[in-house]
Amino acid sequence: MLRFFIVFVMLPCILWGQVQEDFSNNDLSNWGGQVDRFMIENETLRLNAPVETGTSSLFISSKTIENATWELGVEMLFNPSSNNLSRIYLVADTNVVDQITQAIYIELGSGNDDVCLYWMEAGEVEKIIDGADDRLDLSSVSIKLMVSHEHGNWIVESDLGNGWERVGTAHKEISFSCHYFGLCCQYTSTRSTKFLFDDIRVSGEAFVDRVPPEISNFRIVNSYTFQLMTNEKLDDASIVDKAFYLKQQNRFPTSVSFEDDTIFLHFYPPIADVENEVMSISGLEDVVGNEIKDTCIHFSYERIGLEQAVLKSDSVLKVEFSKKIGLSMLEGMELSLNSTSINYALEAVEELDSIFYLKLESKVQSDNPYTLILENLVDERGDTLKMHPHILFYYQAHRFDVVFSELMVDPDPSIGMPDGEYIELFNQSANELNLEGWILEVNGKSCELPNVIIPAESYKVLIGEKDLFEDADTFVFVDGWKSLSNTCFQVVLKNTAGQVIDAFRYDRDEISGNDFKKDGGWSVERMDKSNQSGSYENWKWTENLSGGTPGVENSVLAGVLDEESPQVKYFTYDEVGLKVYFSEAMDLIDEELNFEITPAGSVFYVSEVDTVFQSYLCLAPQQKLPENDVFSINIFGLKDLVGRELKLERGIRFGTSDSVISGDVLINEVLFNPTAEGVDFVELFNKSEKIINVSDLAFGEWKEGEIEKLYHLTNENRLMLPGDYLVLSKDSLLILEEYNCKQAQFLLNVSSLPTWSDDEGTVLLTDRRGLILDRFDYSEKLHNDIIADEEGVSLERLSINHPTQDESNWESAASTVGYATPTYENSQKYEVSTAAENGFSVEPKIFIPNNDGNDDLLFIHYNNQEPGGVATIRIFSGVGQQVNCLANNQLMENHGFFTWDGRNDSGEALMPGSYVVFMSCFYPSGKIEEYKKVCVLGIGD
Repeated sequence: MLRFFIVFVMLPCILWGQVQEDFSNNDLSNWGGQVDRFMIENETLRLNAPVETGTSSLFISSKTIENATWELGVEMLFNPSSNNLSRIYLVADTNVVDQITQAIYIELGSGNDDVCLYWMEAGEVEKIIDGADDRLDLSSVSIKLMVSHEHGNWIVESDLGNGWERVGTAHKEISFSCHYFGLCCQYTSTRSTKFLFDDIRVSGEAFVDRVPPEISNFRIVNSYTFQLMTNEKLDDASIVDKAFYLKQQNRFPTSVSFEDDTIFLHFYPPIADVENEVMSISGLEDVVGNEIKDTCIHFSYERIGLEQAVLKSDSVLKVEFSKKIGLSMLEGMELSLNSTSINYALEAVEELDSIFYLKLESKVQSDNPYTLILENLVDERGDTLKMHPHILFYYQAHRFDVVFSELMVDPDPSIGMPDGEYIELFNQSANELNLEGWILEVNGKSCELPNVIIPAESYKVLIGEKDLFEDADTFVFVDGWKSLSNTCFQVVLKNTAGQVIDAFRYDRDEISGNDFKKDGGWSVERMDKSNQSGSYENWKWTENLSGGTPGVENSVLAGVLDEESPQVKYFTYDEVGLKVYFSEAMDLIDEELNFEITPAGSVFYVSEVDTVFQSYLCLAPQQKLPENDVFSINIFGLKDLVGRELKLERGIRFGTSDSVISGDVLINEVLFNPTAEGVDFVELFNKSEKIINVSDLAFGEWKEGEIEKLYHLTNENRLMLPGDYLVLSKDSLLILEEYNCKQAQFLLNVSSLPTWSDDEGTVLLTDRRGLILDRFDYSEKLHNDIIADEEGVSLERLSINHPTQDESNWESAASTVGYATPTYENSQKYEVSTAAENGFSVEPKIFIPNNDGNDDLLFIHYNNQEPGGVATIRIFSGVGQQVNCLANNQLMENHGFFTWDGRNDSGEALMPGSYVVFMSCFYPSGKIEEYKKVCVLGIGD
């Protein structure tokens, strides 16, 4: 058994001491400190410090503190302040100012120009007497001070020349001894010689210990041993077992031992687990006979227990004990589930050896209860594990059990929420879930969630800054938080098995509601937590005027049914395979898919599925496909998450792409002057018999006759099959809203495009290397003059076989189609006739230029028999007057056309009636041909 030994520290009962100094002997040898900064002048002590801002002090040995009086005179030849003041240490434990921890001192001056008495104990300062403010607010101060102390009563008096006045009184018992009396000056450079002191008298007695001992610390070593520490050495004879009594257990220690100021209480048998036990202590004495006051120590104690046991997966058990356990002691522990012994291996340790992850040899089943028993475990204190059967229930969270319900992406400027990001989760399952070990990914960067329970049908809000919100039960700090981009990002939640629970692509510009909320301070809320489509229609800016609803029901809560049938959004094809993207989340994991391939004989297999957002799948061919062979694939049995089947009107057409050259892809339609709510767009058309990879295409910024910059259309392998259209813009949704897009799959968002002015400019199509494929110098002058307002009206190409730069090959889109035809055939499309009668013809016989898309222009066809012909075309009225010269010695192609819009040379609309078209052709061989045809300019509605 250990024994305790106590060393008694004896203090003198009474120490007398006094100081009497009038500086008449011109001697400072009894003083210590910064003596070189003081001088005696005219039998007065004067500060004589260097001319600089500083602090200087003098101390003299003094143990006087009981029944004591301190007197002195002080002069400060200036108006004191917080930077220029005097401090008189009546009592100090050391003569180094910066090291004083116990003191009683007078302060003259400071910011309030008063006389105050301060008490310092253990470094903590307390003002116990506060003199009247402004008492020392004088141009020069000459004051006498007298402080007296008797039995804890303190009196401060002062005399400014008008007799003694009481500054104040206080009561505070002395509990420490004194070693020094001192003077301290704090000054600026102009006051370094203007402090004077004289007639110092200190009389009284030294400190007498009358304070009984105390228990300064108590610790339970284990159920066998308690440890107590006292604030001073005790009388050995007083330390007996009867001095310590446990009330609830009605027992004294079996034995007691001690060493210096430490006492050990030994119990055998060990104490039982107890709550709110009281140990009473009495009879202990210090070495001068002061007896401890009757003391009660309250405590509760339990032996090591199992705080928590959770199945983190089907083979990992997390156990948390109430106390630390050494790894060597864990090795002997036995584990059983439902009375069956289970072998395990230690996988990880946390929290100072109190939390352990055990890898089970046998996997458990989801949704089954298990009874856990742990045996033969002893902690490092020597206590054995107190174990009761513990019920375990393993539930593996499934997709959408927990969903993202609210995001605070840009908290600045704050509308009412704290200035910090947060992500709100909602557990819509019927099971309580522990998020420990779950992964939160933001743009592929992950952080791990802490040990936190999210009850069924409840919220938890993840935050990246501690104390952002006061409710710690709802708001969970996540260490390693990944910042959310204000514009767009992807956020994914995964369970401990790495399975995706929820995922969301955030795009600020896709969120509906008040657009001003995009500027910050407002959260984004999920409207219908059961809607799993991933659609932006299910998200909206918060309507709560505080800027968000973290931890409570969303302000925009509403039913948002997934009623739209799934569609193919777009697809790409390369050497990896056909990657098909869908308009919403699809059941890509559980469904068995069937494919129909045309032409038959090609074999494809599913090589990849999007398990995160469930937005695409990849079908790979078993053999490489030849270039430009067009294949079609139809998918059967694929459904969205509410069971609606994907139905394709026709199969997805694809193939291996070919290189692109000039003339393969043409500029087919251009909107360069959109409405205020609209956007520019350019429509391309694949004229060739090739399959073109859109990633091989780019737009060029054309300036001063050369390409200044290239804008690549996409990095994805999107295809243009022969006869396909492709409409490029910065916002396809705006085009869908404004125009009738019959084939929305031909729309493509391009993040960056050249700047096309509203009046004239150049649309330049190139390959990735900058080689020009097509060019169109557009101008507002090419619009039909009948168009009063050209905003929102596109220019359409008339013929794919006619030169792009020929102005006659472009016309305003018809009013009947809404002034633009993105993604489908142009309203003004017209192909060149190669069988013009006698090499020359006009059609239609009657044309009406009213921009309705029906016979708006007169087409004058020619079909030359010889190359290099030059044509002149004139229009005459019915009375033989020339009204328009369409062409004057213009070089012709082998076959082509000219157009007439029913206007004269000045651009004025002509009256309806019959007109004669006269065409003369001159060939290099000298041959001359002349033609004449009649047409009718009709009257529109």
